[in-house]
Amino acid sequence: MDGAYRDSASSHAISFDNYFVNYNQLLGTKTVTNNGRNADGKLSYSITVNGSIIWDPSIFWRWWYQYIYFNKN
Repeated sequence: MDGAYRDSASSHAISFDNYFVNYNQLLGTKTVTNNGRNADGKLSYSITVNGSIIWDPSIFWRWWYQYIYFNKN
């Protein structure tokens, strides 16, 4: 973190710490940078996201077994 959000040229990084959704791990960072004031005098920000998801391979198989089980003749 580098200054307050309202400070011109400040930059803030947000990252995941062992974060999972439905057994899938989310990795990465989101960076918010204050670009200063635009031509209208309003604060301008840029947001950069760099991330990935590590998929749980067993989810497909769980879905497949449920599909077969419920669709038997």
